[in-house]
Amino acid sequence: MNSEAISQKQDFESILKFENSQTGVNLQGWEGGPLETIHFDSTIVYTGKGAARLERDENSPNQFTTITKRLPIDFGGKTFELRGFLRTESVSGFVGLWMREDGPGGAVQFDNMQNRQLKGTTDWTEYTISLPLDKKANTVYFGVLLSGEGKVWIDDLQLLIDGKSIDKAPKRIIEPTVLDTDQEFTSGSGIKISSLTKTQIEHLAILGKLWGFLKYHHPRIAAGNLHWDFEMLRVLQDALEAEDQVQMQQTMTEWVASIGVPESCKPCAKEPKNIHLAPSIKWIRIMTNLARDSQISYNIFTQIAFLVISSSMYR
Repeated sequence: MNSEAISQKQDFESILKFENSQTGVNLQGWEGGPLETIHFDSTIVYTGKGAARLERDENSPNQFTTITKRLPIDFGGKTFELRGFLRTESVSGFVGLWMREDGPGGAVQFDNMQNRQLKGTTDWTEYTISLPLDKKANTVYFGVLLSGEGKVWIDDLQLLIDGKSIDKAPKRIIEPTVLDTDQEFTSGSGIKISSLTKTQIEHLAILGKLWGFLKYHHPRIAAGNLHWDFEMLRVLQDALEAEDQVQMQQTMTEWVASIGVPESCKPCAKEPKNIHLAPSIKWIRIMTNLARDSQISYNIFTQIAFLVISSSMYR
């Protein structure tokens, strides 16, 4: 470990132990709020020079106070663990260590000790929470929260991965996804349209319905194996250039066939009880019936119908 890495490790440990903070100044290296309820305490500590204190009364804003630290997940491992010593006084709600892992779509793992109902007055005690390191997570947030009125002192926090300090964790290896490798249309579709004919509008409507249905029901697409926006752009020019219904049917049949017909589901999804709103698939049934006179069109819609009957939601 070089001198810069050693310095960063020492700074991180000092932040978690509140050793570099000062009375009357915001806790160094931490975020959170409301600020007027967050304090540095050099008198009541577990070890070292200081501790953090969260203090709330009936006039405190919001329903809870939290201190928060954020780290990018650029390391590998299986289990996150947050440890720390807490001391409480007259807590009416609850106190907890908390940790949350976020991915591109929001939170994927979370714990805040609410189920333990740590409240009232307690002496210094070490607590621990842990979460599996989720493959979808790219950021971890952690800290301590106080809900309701009362006081909590915090000292000697540790953030561990598989029982070891973060600096000893292996570097995370992120496998590239199709969004990383498929860059064909990143700068634009390259399609220029000044006006649309009636036939082109009809063909685009068919393409849009097929694209939308397959997006949410084809397992290859749902699994993220295809850059589905770009797949539409790849067939869009052919759809616009199709001169008639037969040529459009041929284009769509080849497109759907290139994605592949999935295996039947075992077991299939179960329809929710008392469902109030279900997707409308009447257009698929109508088009399949109308297509029986055309083998090309019938092929494409029977492939889509297979997806429908493979899911019990549409039975």
